[in-house]
Amino acid sequence: MKKLVFLHGAGSDCDAYHNLMSEIAQYFNADLITFNALFSHPIKKDKFVWFNKIEQNGRRDAVCEEYFTSVEYIKDKLQNLNTDLSEVILIGHSQGGGMAVQVGLELDLEAVIAMSTDLPYNIVYENKSNTPIYWFEAGCDGYIDENRKASYKLLRQINANLHYQILPTSTHNEFTNELFSAIKDCFKMYDFGVYGDSKAKMYLICGFLGAGKTTFSKKLAIEKQAIHLNPDEFCCKFFSKQEYESNWEECFAKSMDILWDEAAKAIKSGINVIFDVGFWSKASRDEARQKARYIGAEPVLYYLYAPDEELKCRIRQRKGLIAQNNIKNFQTIKKLFEEPSDGEDFVRINNF
Repeated sequence: MKKLVFLHGAGSDCDAYHNLMSEIAQYFNADLITFNALFSHPIKKDKFVWFNKIEQNGRRDAVCEEYFTSVEYIKDKLQNLNTDLSEVILIGHSQGGGMAVQVGLELDLEAVIAMSTDLPYNIVYENKSNTPIYWFEAGCDGYIDENRKASYKLLRQINANLHYQILPTSTHNEFTNELFSAIKDCFKMYDFGVYGDSKAKMYLICGFLGAGKTTFSKKLAIEKQAIHLNPDEFCCKFFSKQEYESNWEECFAKSMDILWDEAAKAIKSGINVIFDVGFWSKASRDEARQKARYIGAEPVLYYLYAPDEELKCRIRQRKGLIAQNNIKNFQTIKKLFEEPSDGEDFVRINNF
């Protein structure tokens, strides 16, 4: 039988969120398994932590020996469940969520669910599995600072199977009904015996700045009866201009997580998707193809080409600080773009 294994947060114990965990376990028709962390909390003597922290380089890092001792402890617990690991969903809150993520990087589980969590920056992370990691960040979380909240980006650097979502009305310790709804939506959306081949196509639009990707994408969306997803347009709707221009990378990353979820919903319904992103590197294109196939779509890559002078001319017509910086640093930025090679399957469009 399927197992839902809950890892509590620091300063808590295995009885935390019992009603919520029981409800989630019931939804998955799973046995609920809980256990206390190994180490006593330094202040709350009847509570526990997975590892203690030390002040180091202006940040609070994990005590490495305790961290990895707890990782092995959790892995032993899972491997002694007499259940195939592919039938185990590991869910954790706060510090327990970070531990769940670490174990999910090492073992092939059905899934990891991390709630209001963060990852210690002094740990070297390595992705050894394809376990889906569902990271739900509380939108009203004042407990974890912005630097710690951004630690999910460490998983992007190692190409983990990450699905990141913000729950707007939840706090660090209090989850509204949106958490349970989000969990159910994710598991309906991504495979798990529910999601098959929808025969819908995902059109991946590759090209440098000013290549005409969005104009082309909107025309293609009409032709292919597809929805058009563009992270820049999403950012303009949901982030202020100042926030977007000063913190573009984080805004873009959050937008991409949400758009992938939107893409999966469309593909599941048999609707084609235009992903107007740019896909500057071969690695990003390979990852997008893999994700597209994972959610049941057939990926089709379009590469839009235009000469540099044409690109510059188009960029100059744009407004804002980002456009100005793109013109100023055009040659430097252009070096970051990796054209699709002959070994990749793509359709070239000379768009000039």
